Amino acid sequence: MPYNIADYHAETVSAHLPSQFDSLQIVGMFEAVRQASDPGLFSIGEGGSIMNGVPIVMGDKIFFGACDRRIYCLDFKGKEMWHIETEGPISGYMAAERKALYVGSHDRNMYAVSLNGEILWKFATEGKIFSRPLVLHDRIIFGSEDQNLYALSKEGELLWKFATKGPIASGPALGKGSIYFGSYDKNLYSVNLDGSLNWTFETNSLIMSNPIFSNGIIYFPSFHKRLYAVTEEGRLLWTLGLKADIWANAALHDDVLYLGGRDGIMKAISLEGKLLWGFHANDATSVEPAFDREKIYFGSADGNVYAVVLKDHSLAWKAPTIGPIWAAPAIHRKILLLGNWGAKFYAFNAKDGDILWDFMTSISSQAPFEADLQQKADNALHSFTWTPETYRKEEKYGSARSLNEAVVYGPMEPTYGGTKKEYLGRRKGYR
Repeated sequence: MPYNIADYHAETVSAHLPSQFDSLQIVGMFEAVRQASDPGLFSIGEGGSIMNGVPIVMGDKIFFGACDRRIYCLDFKGKEMWHIETEGPISGYMAAERKALYVGSHDRNMYAVSLNGEILWKFATEGKIFSRPLVLHDRIIFGSEDQNLYALSKEGELLWKFATKGPIASGPALGKGSIYFGSYDKNLYSVNLDGSLNWTFETNSLIMSNPIFSNGIIYFPSFHKRLYAVTEEGRLLWTLGLKADIWANAALHDDVLYLGGRDGIMKAISLEGKLLWGFHANDATSVEPAFDREKIYFGSADGNVYAVVLKDHSLAWKAPTIGPIWAAPAIHRKILLLGNWGAKFYAFNAKDGDILWDFMTSISSQAPFEADLQQKADNALHSFTWTPETYRKEEKYGSARSLNEAVVYGPMEPTYGGTKKEYLGRRKGYR
């Protein structure tokens, strides 16, 4: 039976969530992923929401995918130039080269699309595709929920596939002749370009995020509160314990790692694994930030876009949107581009945060999270335990406070309760 929203205090609920939940399915989904033994059971329903991907800019065109099954192309005035439809929501990343886009869908296919909106080919896997494709000069490499890493030719023909023991949401990173990626089986893998295994490195939890390769070192978080640095030979350099689960991708900028997460803090971390500083938003921070010479930009589940000055970590501006932000921003020609869960894509003036224009996807309602019943052998409903954390009201602070000897900046509004507070306090969901 579907969960009855009137019983919002219940501890065990069905993973079929009704549409009244609006953005609160996000909270339930991440709580479920944190607690469930098989996080691969979760899916995203149809709606206009824009999730994890980063917008791609090619010339005068902007490309992004949405949960309404569509890949969109806009011009820099926010006018739709074209769209194409797949058979499932698009919640992952796309990649591009000079003549084509590559994007995976929940319909289990990897698509190659021309810059004019023509489907060049599609390749079927046995699972939904969240993984960001790695585009090399002669091949495309990506992971699937079917637990395999695939290498395709530029014509869409299978070159090889490499099997793991868990779904692969992690996008592969290229090293010196090797490919690095994570799996839900808790391992980081190093694979040669011919698909043969170099080594595996076991972590404490599933790996959802994209690794970063830089100067012979791979940096990546595991879901359960750890950031790792591993050499290209598979030797551990260091780990950093964090205070919140991590589904976000780290970003590397000017020899500093930046990482968001459930704690709402965008953290700056040295390449030696030391917390340098952090900026506290009001809720979970988006999958990865964008940068220009002066500022770092990121979104939050509190619905705001933040621009923070890198030099002194002060807030340059904060701009509200309608709905939580889980997608990553991109910056181009002093314009910040970003989609949100509220079914809109925005263009902001990067200088002051003014909205230049916004574009609504084809479905104005948000996409629900739901169970992927096809992975249940008995076709039964998958249930998860909902244990809302006791809300701890943050006191307003001005300049800074400490976080493991680092300094955390940011104006916390004490009136904001966050998505869990909204869940406990409102039966109609986040508004």
